[in-house]
Amino acid sequence: MKRVLFIGILSGLIITNQNICSKQHKRQCLEKHGIQQSKKLTKKISTSAITYNLNGGRFGDNLFSYCKTMWLADKYGISFLYKPFQYSKKLKLHKKGIKYTRRTPLKFKAVHYLTGSRFCKLQAEENILYIKKWYYDVQVDWKDAMFIKKLRKLIRPSVPLDNNIRPPKNCVTIAVHVRRGGGYRVDTKRLIDSQPLRFASDQFYIDQIKRLATMFEGKNLYVHIFTDDLNPQTIVENFKRRVNLDRISYGYRRSGNNPCSYVLEDFFAMMKFDCLIRPKSHYSRFVERLGNNKVIIAPIHVSKNKGGEVIDTIRIRQLTDIGWEIKKIKLL
Repeated sequence: MKRVLFIGILSGLIITNQNICSKQHKRQCLEKHGIQQSKKLTKKISTSAITYNLNGGRFGDNLFSYCKTMWLADKYGISFLYKPFQYSKKLKLHKKGIKYTRRTPLKFKAVHYLTGSRFCKLQAEENILYIKKWYYDVQVDWKDAMFIKKLRKLIRPSVPLDNNIRPPKNCVTIAVHVRRGGGYRVDTKRLIDSQPLRFASDQFYIDQIKRLATMFEGKNLYVHIFTDDLNPQTIVENFKRRVNLDRISYGYRRSGNNPCSYVLEDFFAMMKFDCLIRPKSHYSRFVERLGNNKVIIAPIHVSKNKGGEVIDTIRIRQLTDIGWEIKKIKLL
């Protein structure tokens, strides 16, 4: 009898202990689950977004606004809203992401315009629509390999382009971007004269073609003039006469050249050349950033003399076996 009673008490203790353990385990699971849920609930959710004002400029200017705004969106973890601009419908970026519409501002608590040089920290969780204006100072890290990789996927043709410019083989190929304005409505004579880096002189291009000929001594060179000028043949004849080297051959578009023709065709064609000589132009800056050029020469500073402002400093960026080498060279 005592033995039966002892076994019964022992069984009861075991069952009670199991129930206690089960309850403790259940409580621990609930506490753990609750903490996880709490973490999920307290995780910040981005409700703000950013877009850009169309700046009224040409393709390179609009591309600059697009990329600077995307940089801010990535940096602050907020949505990027795309606004179509001239030629953008022929690029991959047109079919990616969220498009801005007239009703977009109604979805946000407030609209803030980003302008000037004053830095503004964007608030990702405040349901604000930020609109970047042209002159808002954004310091983009163009050396960020992941960002450049992202841009290369977006800024490429989505439709076949009518492009018959292909760099020849068995020679050093040089793309020369000569910006002249070509009668474009905002590129007045006054503007051209006031921006010698953007509208570089013939002398700048001639000197840099000679420089590349020296750098690649003994090799044949092919120079293709990419320009918005209405008479590219005149530019080519002038360069050819003043450079005066038999081992250099020249090319250009024979017809239909103007500021609004072959914009994308020339943009992507320039990327495939070995070397690039460019002015201070957003258009060919993006050729440098996204392309495969191994030597890039660009003007970076001017000084005044009796004849006006002249380029006195250039930058040469060259790909070597150990990476990119950058030199600044004084001309005067």
